[in-house]
Amino acid sequence: MSRLKKQKRQDIFLDKILNKYSNDPKENIYPKPMTDAEFVRLVTDYLLGEDWYIADPVSPAQANVYVAVAIIEKFNIKKSRS
Repeated sequence: MSRLKKQKRQDIFLDKILNKYSNDPKENIYPKPMTDAEFVRLVTDYLLGEDWYIADPVSPAQANVYVAVAIIEKFNIKKSRS
């Protein structure tokens, strides 16, 4: 994925968050709350793709395991040795 596409995708997701959760600064300086389920869905869509899903009939707590594994497998970050 090119740098420009990554930036555009990042902007799309940031706009989604800011449009839904930002408050009027005159009302409150803090954002509106986001549920745990909304957070997991947002991060899953951003990191794994909006078409990523779990086909197994599992609870949300069990689904979190699948999401965590998929994210860690996708973003295998190796430290460089100095």
